[in-house]
Amino acid sequence: MTPPVTSLAFLDMFGGPEIMLILVAVLIFFGGDKMPGFARGLGKAIREVKKAAAEVENEFKRAIDENERADQARPTLPPVVPNPDAQAAHTVSLPPAPMHPRTQPPEGHYEDPIE
Repeated sequence: MTPPVTSLAFLDMFGGPEIMLILVAVLIFFGGDKMPGFARGLGKAIREVKKAAAEVENEFKRAIDENERADQARPTLPPVVPNPDAQAAHTVSLPPAPMHPRTQPPEGHYEDPIE
């Protein structure tokens, strides 16, 4: 199995001219003496991002593998077939629930039938 090709998505936006413009701007602002330090820092940052992305990917793969192993180890139960006779013997009828006091008409109040 070949390892996945990982690239930083934001680097795909930059082409040759954009990178050259950024390097010239950095050279103008900071001078040539600090360029190697910036390059080292950028390399370390990219390496850390790739390392963190690989760790997250490995963690997801490990969780998926554990979940699959747990699913395989779980016993399967036979399907439940409903029995109409047994179902009728276990039915319970409940009395109607009382109305909420606010929805009941006041005592002694009777509505006239509409004709």
